[in-house]
Amino acid sequence: MRFTYYAIITFSILALGVASCKKDKKANPDESDGPEIPVSEIYVAGYESGGARYWKNGVVTNLTGGGNGYATGIVVAGNDVYVAGWENIVGGRKLQYWKNGVATQLTVGDHNTLTGGIAVNGNDVYVTGAQTNSSGTKVGKCWKNGVATNLSDGTAGHHANANAIVVVGNDVYIAGSEFNGSRLVAKYWKNGIAVPLTDGTKSAYANAIAVVGSDVYVAGTESVSTDGGSNPVAKYWKNGVAVSLSDGSEYNVATGIAVSGKNVYVSGYQNIGSKGDIARYWRNGVVKNLGDGTRSTTANAIALSGSAVYLAGYDGNFVTYWKNGVATHVSNGASSSSEGLAIFLKQ
Repeated sequence: MRFTYYAIITFSILALGVASCKKDKKANPDESDGPEIPVSEIYVAGYESGGARYWKNGVVTNLTGGGNGYATGIVVAGNDVYVAGWENIVGGRKLQYWKNGVATQLTVGDHNTLTGGIAVNGNDVYVTGAQTNSSGTKVGKCWKNGVATNLSDGTAGHHANANAIVVVGNDVYIAGSEFNGSRLVAKYWKNGIAVPLTDGTKSAYANAIAVVGSDVYVAGTESVSTDGGSNPVAKYWKNGVAVSLSDGSEYNVATGIAVSGKNVYVSGYQNIGSKGDIARYWRNGVVKNLGDGTRSTTANAIALSGSAVYLAGYDGNFVTYWKNGVATHVSNGASSSSEGLAIFLKQ
């Protein structure tokens, strides 16, 4: 089972975004990433057997007890572990975040209500997501210390998602998408102001965001045709200019993004029909497969530590992270309802 609403933990940026009607640029040329930086703790958030969980160096913490739920984002600040997620309750869904396993409720909504990413800046905790309003429209939201700010206006039928977040100083960047009445538009918000990345003629969505210096990087997917019937193309946008990672001949999705110097890494997967998915990532546009197609795999998040590349997802029935292409299973594989959705590295 694959959960198709992604929340990615990445690193930060400042905004210069412009709507991209421009021709796609080519990926960056290669540059050395320098030496590997040792990592002391590897955190993966996700779900197993229907319950929200996270793993620290392979040791599991169950967040929802016996309740059904997902952990969609994770960040560690000092000795404190913060996880965003949700839990199904009778008649709906409860959005919350956990600090060291203790839940703080954000809201209660219907089963279309979802969390996205989480960020911590000093004493402030930010969680993104979406909640259905009285007209049945999903409204993109950001909760800061439990207080919600709407990112979309909730116009009937104009559904929005807020999938990922980074905070840089006093600036808050959120990646997501919003329906314009006919197509989904990929966009990010800087301090609540929307910056569209696509022109709305083809469906697109943004799954992840990273910020480096004055550059804003967003990873996502866009259809190659206006009718939405074609294979989606994995892309990232740098300051609003798109870079295509696939050509539409295959079904590809970009799920996460991380940047090291001039090198841009994007996680994702290729769908191969009845056989499921193949986990992969792109480095400066060059693809590396993590799966071989014998069983379904996906890569939902990516993080870097010097030259070491870490990704989180699933491999068959196992919640999995990969380091430089080598898989480590952190769950026991007993449940097919298992997946890693976010990753955080502590050096």
